[in-house]
Amino acid sequence: MSHKPIRMCVVCQKREEKNKLLRFTFKDGHLLWDKKMRLGGRGAYVCQNSECFEKLKNSKIVKRLSHSLRRNVLLEEVEALLAQLRKEEVF
Repeated sequence: MSHKPIRMCVVCQKREEKNKLLRFTFKDGHLLWDKKMRLGGRGAYVCQNSECFEKLKNSKIVKRLSHSLRRNVLLEEVEALLAQLRKEEVF
């Protein structure tokens, strides 16, 4: 039996296997979706469901995301990232 890493969604705070969540990180000062979960640095995880994505627009959740990433995240950055994810039909 192999160990499977567990991470917590910053929105609903539910614990899931790492591969069932989406990872977000900063690279070159920009908030990014880490598709392959390989980028270095701190990451924050979100469940792959529309409820959690819609709640990401909440300022309290943006603060939680900022705390997880240890960077100041702006609501505009989150909205731009959500628009990109919708375009790529991630959720």
